[in-house]
Amino acid sequence: MKKKFITRISLTLFIVFGFFVFAGDTKSEECLSYEPAKVRLTGTIVRETFPGPPEYRSIEKGDAPEAFWILKLEKPVCVNGKVEDVDESETNVKAIQLVFDEGSDYNRYRPLLHKKVSVSGTLSHAFTVHHRSRVLLEVTGIKPVK
Repeated sequence: MKKKFITRISLTLFIVFGFFVFAGDTKSEECLSYEPAKVRLTGTIVRETFPGPPEYRSIEKGDAPEAFWILKLEKPVCVNGKVEDVDESETNVKAIQLVFDEGSDYNRYRPLLHKKVSVSGTLSHAFTVHHRSRVLLEVTGIKPVK
């Protein structure tokens, strides 16, 4: 009877120990950082339309439509906030609004809409009504992914 008890406890400890060793070996994905850190993210670019001025609530009720490019990520990401800034930490980010310096970039990258791409740039947190995702990516380059 005592031997069975010791065997069960030993087995239980072995399983618990094994779980912690395995959990320690699996690295949780590190979070990204806001600008000035450079990032590269993979996903699909889609064009989405949102209600704009004057109320930013409903196109059907008279708000102007505003179209933005959104990167739908292959895998959700997290972003570490900045203590000295207003940029908040974010988790489970699945979609990021793309921001371009030049309006001509839309024409340049239009052939990549609805395709799998790798986008490089810097991240910032949303802070205006025109920001349609919690995290934005200021684009420095987009490349197709095969």
